[in-house]
Amino acid sequence: MIINVDITIIYITSITSMMTNAHAKTNPVIPKINLNTINLKEINLNELPEDIVKKIYIDHFNYENRYTKIKNILDDEDSRSLNNTTLTNYFIKEKILEDLSFVQFLREKNEIFNEIYKIHYVDNIITFRLMNKLESMCQLWLMNLYH
Repeated sequence: MIINVDITIIYITSITSMMTNAHAKTNPVIPKINLNTINLKEINLNELPEDIVKKIYIDHFNYENRYTKIKNILDDEDSRSLNNTTLTNYFIKEKILEDLSFVQFLREKNEIFNEIYKIHYVDNIITFRLMNKLESMCQLWLMNLYH
């Protein structure tokens, strides 16, 4: 399978060389890069180590799918009516807040989420006192979008 990925051959080469020592094979450390600033290259995924392919998928494709689902929930009728139930239930069902790398992805991707997450989970402030922290965060997100 060949796909287009915003990544350079130099990056792949450096990752592959990192994988040669025994420690990296069991616990690879992959540096975070801004893929928007790198030249587009064609990469054959079959030639990459499986853990690198998995890392690319998790970081860039699976997260995008989850983010699209959240955006769809934010755009639905319940959310536009300021009903946070669907959004809150999705966060619970998918254990969104337990996946800290996905939370970081969301914070980088969505400015409103970044602010409301900071208020609720960094500053530890619940903006809607009759709700739990997650419900309050989801409600504030909807209020920012539709009120």
